[in-house]
Amino acid sequence: PQSSGGFGAIYSNYQLLQMTPSTAYQVTPNLSLGLGVNIDWASLAVSPWPATAPNASGFPTGAHAASAWGVGFTVGATYKPIQNLALGVVFKSPQWFSDFSWNSQFADGTPTRFSFRLDYPMIVGGGVSYQPTAPLLLALDVKWINYSSTKGFDQKNWASTPSGPYVQGFGWQDIWTLSLG
Repeated sequence: PQSSGGFGAIYSNYQLLQMTPSTAYQVTPNLSLGLGVNIDWASLAVSPWPATAPNASGFPTGAHAASAWGVGFTVGATYKPIQNLALGVVFKSPQWFSDFSWNSQFADGTPTRFSFRLDYPMIVGGGVSYQPTAPLLLALDVKWINYSSTKGFDQKNWASTPSGPYVQGFGWQDIWTLSLG
C-alpha cells in the first residue's frame, strides 16, 4: 500500500488515434515517394500517478484520463528493381505532443495539479516484398523504434524530494521489430 511506501493497486490506460492525410507521387515506373502529416490525439490515465512528487499520504491519482494533441510527419519510398520485387523505406518523425494535465488529489484528498509530457517515438523502417506467383506475396519489414530519445520514455530512475521519491520517466530502451507476412 502507499501508506507503506509502495504504489498499491495500479491502473493504466493509454489510447492513441493517428490520422495521416498523405500524398504519393510516382517519380518513375519503378520509384514512388510518399509524404504524410500525422495528426494525433492521445488519452492517458494512470493511478496512482508515480511521475510527480507524493505528499505524506502517497501519490496523486491520474485515473481520470487526460488528453493531448500531437503532430508529426511520415515520408517513405518504394522502389521496384525487377518485376515481382519491391523495396521500401519509411521515416516516421517523433510525434510531438502537448502536455497531459490533471486536476487531481492525493490519497488524503489534498487537491493538486500536475502534468506530464509523453511523446510518441521516431520510427525508421525498411522492407522487401516478393511475389513468386500471382496469388502469393511474401513480405518482410524491419523497424527501429527510438524510445530512448522520446520525451516521457527517455528519463529513468527516481528523483528525490523532501516528501519522497518519484519516477522521472519510463526509461524504455530502443527496440527493433521484425514482421513477416
